[in-house]
Amino acid sequence: MKDLLLSLFGIFRFTGRVLTAIRNTILNIILLVIIVAAVASLLIDRSPKLPDNSILVLSLAGDIVEEKKPISTFARLFEEMDDEQPKDREILLQDIVHLIDRAAEDKRITAILLDMKDMGSAGLDQLQVIGSALKRFRKTGRQVIAAEDLYTQKQYYLASYADLVAVNPMGGVDLHGFGAYSLYFREALEKLRVNFHVFRVGTYKSAVEPIIRDSMSPEARQQNSLWLTSLWDSYVTDIISEREIGRPNIDAYTNNIASLLAQTGGDTARLALNMGLVDKIWTRSQVQAHLASIAGTSSERDYTWISSADFLEMIGPAAADAGSSPNKIGILIAQGNILPGKQPTGVIGGDTLAALIRQARKEDSVKAVVLRINSGGGSAFASEIIRQELLELKESGKPLVVSMGTVAASGGYWIAADADEIWA
Repeated sequence: MKDLLLSLFGIFRFTGRVLTAIRNTILNIILLVIIVAAVASLLIDRSPKLPDNSILVLSLAGDIVEEKKPISTFARLFEEMDDEQPKDREILLQDIVHLIDRAAEDKRITAILLDMKDMGSAGLDQLQVIGSALKRFRKTGRQVIAAEDLYTQKQYYLASYADLVAVNPMGGVDLHGFGAYSLYFREALEKLRVNFHVFRVGTYKSAVEPIIRDSMSPEARQQNSLWLTSLWDSYVTDIISEREIGRPNIDAYTNNIASLLAQTGGDTARLALNMGLVDKIWTRSQVQAHLASIAGTSSERDYTWISSADFLEMIGPAAADAGSSPNKIGILIAQGNILPGKQPTGVIGGDTLAALIRQARKEDSVKAVVLRINSGGGSAFASEIIRQELLELKESGKPLVVSMGTVAASGGYWIAADADEIWA
């Protein structure tokens, strides 16, 4: 009996060893496959391919900003699950310019097609920067094409920098000038018996007018007319220069649109062509055929194009870290409303920006600071906290240059006032 048990034990032990060996072999094979796959994935070039005579589709979908707002992990996850574009999509101005300039250097790019149908908010100064980049691209002898169903004022400004501007037969160009509009609630608040106390200093401080008036004050109208007229003049000057048309054409188009439309039987696309705002009235198929001819193919389905997202993946983002360089210029972006305390990107936190300025002051490798401001103001206290830290920076001997974006008003100008130089 004892010998039988020993024999059975020996059999089980041998079987266990065999099974263990098989298990270890299988696990080792799996591990080896994983390692080989990982190494292969590193060695295989998965970057988008760019054939010769490709057209870069420059997508300007979303708000053009210089600093993106943070997106929570959960929000990004749900967007990916729903296969939807972000609700508040943003695109960096720096990346747009970077894309255009790198396309100018890449001989495989034969043209740029502006895709502006989902374009969001953008300041005129930002559009001018993009326009300048498009002009640099055109100087290489290659074309910029704009083809939209309907042009808004922002879209048309950029389109004016194109070699060819096409509009859909059912489309047009919406040019109506700039304006500022407010809702006024004084009478409504009185009827609702809402009491409030207003502390106001300055004739032209109009922020509280909506609750103390039922219409725009003469002072507010005067100041709004001043900056809106200046902005519109700059807009018109640029487009008549790029399109090589006269100022009277634009003035007539914006001031007498009804009578001009009557002459074309209500055909907005034909009116835009007659006034020199567009070059062609084309359907989408005609646009595709033209792009194919630029790319050197006979069929509109055969030409190659690359999206701006894929091209950016190829060339890398615009921002580059100076690394271990002993001489750096610190660039700080102040975008959004100025609020007290610590705030996320997209908003200027008094404590947040002050800490960054302090870090730049204490960092020996940072020799100067450029503060980019795009803000209409906000908290006076937070603005003063930032200004005090900027004064400390200047006292350390480091130059401070302010670059103003679309707007630098109220607290935005407050934090700029003590700079060594202000560029706007």
